[in-house]
Amino acid sequence: MKKLADEWHNIGFVPFKEKDKAYKEFHSAVDAHYDRLKIDRADRRFNTFKTNIEDISKSDNAKQLLRKEKDRLVHTYNKLKADLQTYENNMNFLSISSKGANSLLKDVNHKIEDLKNEIDLIEKKILSIEDRMNDIK
Repeated sequence: MKKLADEWHNIGFVPFKEKDKAYKEFHSAVDAHYDRLKIDRADRRFNTFKTNIEDISKSDNAKQLLRKEKDRLVHTYNKLKADLQTYENNMNFLSISSKGANSLLKDVNHKIEDLKNEIDLIEKKILSIEDRMNDIK
């Protein structure tokens, strides 16, 4: 998968009219490989992120770009943590005896689980950026 991603990044200029089509075809091919390897969606996203971070770290202003990406992730992390807290607080107000509460509880629990998974992924991304920044002289 790494070799495929490296080839993609080394392609160079793609005409603007063909850019979206090429991007969709590439990601469809990558998804097909991941499906065959039975790699979970969060791991896919993290692997793609790590490849992008490696590419950024090769640029002239790598530390600045990595710091900017980390700041963006920290902002997203804080927002997701606040959203999670809101959902968890709202769970206390839902009445199990009310009509349709079971469905609503399932929906809110699903959203809470999704938020927790996204927060975990962002934490891994932030740590990955910090590791990469420490490697850059």
